[in-house]
Amino acid sequence: MGEDVYYRLGERLNENQVKLPLVDQFLEILREYYTEEQAAVGAEFPLGSHKMGPLAKSMDRDETALLGVLESMADEGLVFTLRH
Repeated sequence: MGEDVYYRLGERLNENQVKLPLVDQFLEILREYYTEEQAAVGAEFPLGSHKMGPLAKSMDRDETALLGVLESMADEGLVFTLRH
């Protein structure tokens, strides 16, 4: 798969104010919490909050499939979702 998806997720998480070193111990924690698919979505996720339609389009992903991944992440406390 080329560059490790968990490393890319760590880089994306480090775009936030709280940063962690991308050492093996931290990457192992990410592997425990995120499936590979969840890590790939998290690594691509833009900063800020987004509505589903524009988010799926900006990530070039099927809206229904992306919603399923994000809902599974929300169920595990990895992302926050809000329905209007």
